[in-house]
Amino acid sequence: MSEVRKKIILLGKVGVGKTSLFHKFVFNKFSEVYLSSVGVQIEKQVVQVGDTKVILMLWDLAGEIFESNMYESYIRGAHGFIGVFDAQRLGTLDLARQKLEEVKESNPDTKQILIGNKVDMLSPEDIEQIDQQYSVDFFTSAKTGEKVADAFSSIAEKLVQN
Repeated sequence: MSEVRKKIILLGKVGVGKTSLFHKFVFNKFSEVYLSSVGVQIEKQVVQVGDTKVILMLWDLAGEIFESNMYESYIRGAHGFIGVFDAQRLGTLDLARQKLEEVKESNPDTKQILIGNKVDMLSPEDIEQIDQQYSVDFFTSAKTGEKVADAFSSIAEKLVQN
């Protein structure tokens, strides 16, 4: 069995649920209390992909870091990016897409996925409409856990296939 270590960065606007997704995936916890992230939080989580043990080094960066374009030093050495937007606030989708495009230009070999979070607050019809209109990889809910593990496993799989 092989083992690889990969640096993954969550990016997106303030309040989209990056930290909640991070905590749900790593600690299986969700808090109703909103606390804006300050700086960066780093944790590891292991995902099994076939015969490969993928150690994801997850970096949860405060949204202000991306909004102010101070993120270059943080993304150095990253293997993958998870763009997160709030599915209730489609305006947050633009920043997530923009930042994914920017980091792809400077890091062309990285893998990326785009997540629409907070789908527990939407109807199935709303989710379907967003899905038809935009190219979104996963619709998640950090609160319920819906598709959270699937999304992180997906980027791990993309990294192993590389």
